[in-house]
Amino acid sequence: GWQSLVWATTPILAQPFLLPLQSGNLLALYASGTASNNPYSALRSGATWGTPAAIDLDATGAPGCSPCAIQLADGKILLFAMIEDTATDTVTARMLVSENDGSTWTVGASGVLPASISVAAGASGFTVKRMRVAMSNDQILLLLWLKSGDTTPAFADELRQYASSDGGHNFKLVYTSDRTAAGAAQLGGGYLEVALCGGAFVVGWLDLINRQPVIRVIESAYQS
Repeated sequence: GWQSLVWATTPILAQPFLLPLQSGNLLALYASGTASNNPYSALRSGATWGTPAAIDLDATGAPGCSPCAIQLADGKILLFAMIEDTATDTVTARMLVSENDGSTWTVGASGVLPASISVAAGASGFTVKRMRVAMSNDQILLLLWLKSGDTTPAFADELRQYASSDGGHNFKLVYTSDRTAAGAAQLGGGYLEVALCGGAFVVGWLDLINRQPVIRVIESAYQS
């Protein structure tokens, strides 16, 4: 039956992510806190969940949100989480590395995105809703679901696609959805997920205006 990893009414718990590990264990990541910006991890071995532990992002500003991870062939786990610089009202993604199934983490790269993203109040800022990663053929695909503070375009939800070929240390912006497009031309949305099938990336999201799911198959992280 259903089991609670952690049960609480406060603080807020959100943004769950599960990663099956080569060891047979299951790594659970989630965010906690009033703004859902403190990442936690827990390991399931057999039928038992371990005690959740806070993940130190070594951030000088606010902690991160939307934690997600991949496991490399050598067993290392790469965890990606958003971190905010409260002095500039911007966010970027930080990469952490674990070599012991998530028991401990070290910073692998402080900021992996090519440019930070504004989270300032108003039309120029965004709210980070979800981040997802997947790896195939030594390429890492990173996807972001952002909600714009600009209410002028009909579509507030924006999809951004990034790609890395250096182990997740640096990403290139490959695609940004056009929030001014309408109907079938609108290729942005929310609640995105990514999976691997036959070496290809299968990306799915929900078109929140046309109220329909969208599925795309891309052979390379650099293909949009």
